[in-house]
Amino acid sequence: MNIRKILLMSVSMLLLVACTPQKPVELFSGNTSGNISNLGGSAYFNDTLYCQDNEEYFLVSRDKDGNKTKLNDIPSYFINTVSDGIYYCGGENFDIYKIDNEGNNIVIEEGPAYYLNVDQDYIYYVNYGDDQKIYRASHDGSNPVKLAEERASYLTYYAGRLYYVSESDNYRVISMKTDGTDQKTVVKDATYCLNIEDDYIYYVRPALNIGGEATGDNFIYRADINIGTPELVLSDPALDMNVSGDCIYYRSIHEDEADDTVNVYNIKTKKNTVLAEENGSYLTVSDNKLFYLYRDTEKNTATVKEIALN
Repeated sequence: MNIRKILLMSVSMLLLVACTPQKPVELFSGNTSGNISNLGGSAYFNDTLYCQDNEEYFLVSRDKDGNKTKLNDIPSYFINTVSDGIYYCGGENFDIYKIDNEGNNIVIEEGPAYYLNVDQDYIYYVNYGDDQKIYRASHDGSNPVKLAEERASYLTYYAGRLYYVSESDNYRVISMKTDGTDQKTVVKDATYCLNIEDDYIYYVRPALNIGGEATGDNFIYRADINIGTPELVLSDPALDMNVSGDCIYYRSIHEDEADDTVNVYNIKTKKNTVLAEENGSYLTVSDNKLFYLYRDTEKNTATVKEIALN
């Protein structure tokens, strides 16, 4: 997946959506799988929101009163927050940075690195400098180890294991221990927008052509993390999905992009609500807020918009 350079400006809206809160981040790593799947532009830790700046997408923090502090001066993605610091991929080369508890920004691993996940012991990432292979390293970037030989995307940490989409194996979902052992296929469908929530793997089954055969419909599916049998959740063509609590936030796609909308689907009540009548991509959910990127194709600009959730 290519990361596109964007011009960010902030616009805030208020909307109340009845959903249960997202699960504790301990099940994940320094961010949720839904956020990492969508470039990790926001994260929440110790009553502090970390997100991209309004205009230059620098990393900033916002406290409970909305006071903002600038933390760096480079574009920042895949934000992770753990007890010993803040981690992110940033700059033109998507190097891996750590902001220590003294506020120092330190390059701990040269990029390009994507899908960064950080637990209390290691960092995990997809090394685009090595044909999208998965690596693990210590918190200071030392002792990097390749964990898998497959081309990977949508890497995520959940409950002590790593999950990823194998582009070398028809985009199936693979699970393995954090040391790279015990690899097994958990979803056989071609997968896009990998999310894990409440022991379910959620994904969009993309309409790809693999081996001359159409593989999907762009609908949203889920599979039990232990069983792997897929079930249809929502028959609305989707992109940039983020599952948080009982809600699925996604971009509803149409033949004409001008008709795309940002929607929320409640898994329990099966109610589907349009949040914004415009295209919205890279959806992240942090601190009861939804962030998404709106692209104005006529003006050739991109705007980050924010919706307050209930």
